[in-house]
Amino acid sequence: MLRILPGVNINNTMGSNGHLHHESRTIHKPRFLCLHGFRTSAQILKKQIQKWPDSVRQKLDLVFVDAPFPAQGKSDVEGIFDPPYYEWFQFNKVSLSLCLSL
Repeated sequence: MLRILPGVNINNTMGSNGHLHHESRTIHKPRFLCLHGFRTSAQILKKQIQKWPDSVRQKLDLVFVDAPFPAQGKSDVEGIFDPPYYEWFQFNKVSLSLCLSL
């Protein structure tokens, strides 16, 4: 078996006619989980990544997710990107107390 690229293997076999045959496996794009910043969104991150060259984006499987909590404060991107905005954690005394009690 010949490995030419990560994720690509080629199996070489000799056919009955003496010719070398090879069978290649499916190439899978590397998958990346794309996590947006504090009080932004997956949609905003997608828009930002659209600036990357097509030649780069076409080689990647990018997965975008929104944080679990709606933003409870002002976002630094207000006026630049439209809401909704999300946050990965809620910064308040109740949430802090709950975390500390665990």
